[in-house]
Amino acid sequence: MTGVQTCALPICALHGGTNLFFDWRALALGIGMFVVFALWVQTPAAARSAMYLFAGFMALRIGMIYASFLRGGGDVIVGVRIPVFDGPTLSAIVFTAVLALWMSGCDHGRWRKLLWMTLSAAAYLLVLLCFRRTFWTELGVATGLLLLLRKQQRKRTLLLATVAVAAVALTLGPAFYQRLQSLDFTSGESEFSQGNPDHVGELLDAWEQVQRQPILGIGLGRSYPTLRIQEWKEESVMVHNAPLHVWLKYGLVGLGCYVWFHFAVFRWLQRRHRALLPEDRVWPGAALVYLVAQFAVSLGFTPWPYSSVQSITLIALLLAVAITEIGRAHV
Repeated sequence: MTGVQTCALPICALHGGTNLFFDWRALALGIGMFVVFALWVQTPAAARSAMYLFAGFMALRIGMIYASFLRGGGDVIVGVRIPVFDGPTLSAIVFTAVLALWMSGCDHGRWRKLLWMTLSAAAYLLVLLCFRRTFWTELGVATGLLLLLRKQQRKRTLLLATVAVAAVALTLGPAFYQRLQSLDFTSGESEFSQGNPDHVGELLDAWEQVQRQPILGIGLGRSYPTLRIQEWKEESVMVHNAPLHVWLKYGLVGLGCYVWFHFAVFRWLQRRHRALLPEDRVWPGAALVYLVAQFAVSLGFTPWPYSSVQSITLIALLLAVAITEIGRAHV
């Protein structure tokens, strides 16, 4: 993607772009963080330590979110109080849920199994309580992929997901079902789906811009008019659809590179996952499940994750640790 970004810079400058670093500053930082993580995690022992440190940090973060929520903190969506309204954190919790669930079936210690299962259950419940449709979908896709990869753990996965959904449904009552119904973006009738027309309108506005400059795009740092969503915003610098956003900013060549990069990464993780011993597949498998789910969600009404420093740091860690654990099968 770096070459595409370099080509987009002159286009941005020629057309009066005001923020050349908006799209790729986090991506550049992520590349640097990948180098740092790769230098740190060079042995199987270091990779396992990194996994435990990540799980411990996320357990602490999840605990703090629950504690704040129980004390009356959090945010409000259409009159419903939710624990947190931070997208990158919730996405990281989705990965935590998948990783912990997988580890609960691989760890041989009884108490460690219980700890992993507890962490996964807490993560599942928190994502559902957050009331964010994006991360409901991300967690749902990740869980479905986990069922495909972990046949021997299907009963446990289904049980955990079912219990978490039932608990949230009973707690929130009708609001939960109305929020589920709002996933139908053709409808904007209920109070939980009032933003649907704006999301659709934003994509239509961006598509008009793409049709005008399909080959080169509009370039970095430029905004585009949003004629259909004037009450939301008069202009926008980001599209809540990753492929359309890339096409708009980087042109058709950029879109091709974007799609190729992701499928190359997915294929690489799948091959490495198959090459490892069963007990060593946890991190690469969880990384594959999570990244595919994240990509799938971005095909809808979600911006690409590479503009978020938190998300790109997590992706860098996932890939760095996955590379190291691959060598474990040959030690």
